[in-house]
Amino acid sequence: MKSISRFRGTAAIQEFNALRGCQIHKCVPALDRSRFRKTANFTGFIAKGGKKDQRPGLAGGEETQIAFLEWLCALDQPCLNALIEHAAPIGLSPFEIESLGTLGWFQLLCKRSGSAENYPDVFHLWTAEKHGFDALLTLEKKLPRLITRVQAEKAIQIQINTAVLRPLELLAAMGISEPDRVPIDRDRFYNLYEG
Repeated sequence: MKSISRFRGTAAIQEFNALRGCQIHKCVPALDRSRFRKTANFTGFIAKGGKKDQRPGLAGGEETQIAFLEWLCALDQPCLNALIEHAAPIGLSPFEIESLGTLGWFQLLCKRSGSAENYPDVFHLWTAEKHGFDALLTLEKKLPRLITRVQAEKAIQIQINTAVLRPLELLAAMGISEPDRVPIDRDRFYNLYEG
């Protein structure tokens, strides 16, 4: 199996680092948002833009992840053609141009996801599909349910080649029925990102 698209940090306490010993490779997203959304508002740019970000004082503008993904979902064929035609001035890579050619796949899954809150997870799956990953590991419950529901649909078939697995499902796929217990001490505070 191939590995992951991105994660925010690595646990310094090795007992909690489930990926220790694994070789990690970074991959580029299906589309780099910064090519389409330029902003000096770093807080807004890193914000998901979901319900939690809409509380007073938090970012929730056009530069957020969800706002970008909603824009992608609204693109029609003439807009896509214009983006591809202007790929060089925008700075799109051949991979991103190819991704734009499969944007309909992403749009269909987003429509079936029920909420823009789920679009970032669908985007991660689209990225995994574009890279030909065998599996996408997630802690989310909604994405695996969405994929199961979509694969059972008869009307419109969407080809999904990447398995979406939760951690215990990944272990089961690897033939591990009893995961190792995490060696923790009672009455000890663990800060996962400091050794």
